Amino acid sequence: LRRYVEFIKQLIESSNFDNFQMFSALKLATKNITKYLLEFQEDKISKFELLRKLGTNYSKYCNLVYDVKFNPDDISKNDIIQNLDLILSLINKTIDKNKYDDSFFHSYNVLETKKNSIDISYQKLMLEGQVAVLTSNKLNLDETVSLVDNLFTSSLYREDQDSFILYPNKVDFNFLERNIVSKKYNNYIDKNKFTKIFTKDFNSQYRFNSSIRNEFELKTFLEKESITDENTIIFIFEIYNNTFGHKKYMGRSESMFGYEGINSIYWHMVSKLLLSIQESYLRFYSNNENPILLKKLGNLYYKVRAGLSWEKTAKEYGAFPFDAYSHTPYLGIPQQPGMTGQVKEDILVRFGEFGCCVKNGRLTFNPSLLRRSEFNEESCDFNYLDLDNSEKSITLSNNELAFTYCQIPIVYKLASNDKTKLKVFYNQGDYNELLSNQLGSDDTKSIISRSNKINKIELHLNQSIIFD
Repeated sequence: LRRYVEFIKQLIESSNFDNFQMFSALKLATKNITKYLLEFQEDKISKFELLRKLGTNYSKYCNLVYDVKFNPDDISKNDIIQNLDLILSLINKTIDKNKYDDSFFHSYNVLETKKNSIDISYQKLMLEGQVAVLTSNKLNLDETVSLVDNLFTSSLYREDQDSFILYPNKVDFNFLERNIVSKKYNNYIDKNKFTKIFTKDFNSQYRFNSSIRNEFELKTFLEKESITDENTIIFIFEIYNNTFGHKKYMGRSESMFGYEGINSIYWHMVSKLLLSIQESYLRFYSNNENPILLKKLGNLYYKVRAGLSWEKTAKEYGAFPFDAYSHTPYLGIPQQPGMTGQVKEDILVRFGEFGCCVKNGRLTFNPSLLRRSEFNEESCDFNYLDLDNSEKSITLSNNELAFTYCQIPIVYKLASNDKTKLKVFYNQGDYNELLSNQLGSDDTKSIISRSNKINKIELHLNQSIIFD
């Protein structure tokens, strides 16, 4: 969310328009959000009041949309930027408030609404929270290195697979210790003689009646017992929530060992972690930040990558390494093969390692995270399908590698002294040489549109550009 708001803000700021057109309902909602966030920032309203006003504001917006009231209206550029700045400020404060310790961050929180207030409590440490904060672009280089480095000594690290679990492997109590009411409530229960709601076990410990399976059944049970006093009902529900902690229930991840449960590695999340580290590295690299810390972050990237399947043997992984699997349970082998979401992240990080992306409408090659070991030590053939889906082959020499982009072969050639340059070979037999790592916009368009104009691209790289 933070990254998206930053992106929208940059888009608005870089435009040449002083005003923008939007539906009147959206303009009203936007102006109200600005007003309420300013009130909250100036301590004029509480968190509860802010939540109430924002909720009411959204309801009014929805009603106008449902009534098909799409009347156009103008809103100024400054009004939009002010709105986005306030939202960014609130997101930043939220991230800061969720700092777990010197390195980690909370992600999911429990929101409990009361009559005129709200309470927010933390869930336990989660891998997803660390991925989220890395992806947010909020952390600086030092904070990023610290977070990733400390993951390997945290309770999220699973040594046998050299990778990370979703949540710490922690079972707080055995089955018979569930549904034990804290002794601090004993006097209250005895005094009010709530012997039907609570029963004593053989250790004289109070437990909730076993027929009560959830809060709805507890409410029905209290009605049958003619307990109508509001304060009494609220207090019994407090005892119930403190005993079971249903609001913090994390599902199978803390109650089952299989199916992405206790101590399971969810491979898609590990791939998301890898992508978030890579994106952070490339952002800091483009800003010319501390080269020593940047090198450490790059090494940590490959340390995380080493835990993924394709870096392992079938024996180490427990399955064919290039098959995508959902998860690996504790003391088990990978489960649920198929085209999981992990595949998407793995494709993205591979192009990121090649440094291949589109910037300002131009295909760019900046392989700052690419390792020397990726290049051939001897000649070999690179086979691919061209735009006519015909099988083609290119002979690569040593110190070269190749991949395809929109079915166009891209060949990287290492050179010790050469300046970086591109050679674009066209199907008509001619070529163009550029002392740059960027294609022109016309050539980029022809590749992306698959116009079959370009036959091959060569990038001549100085060895100092790559990672190691």
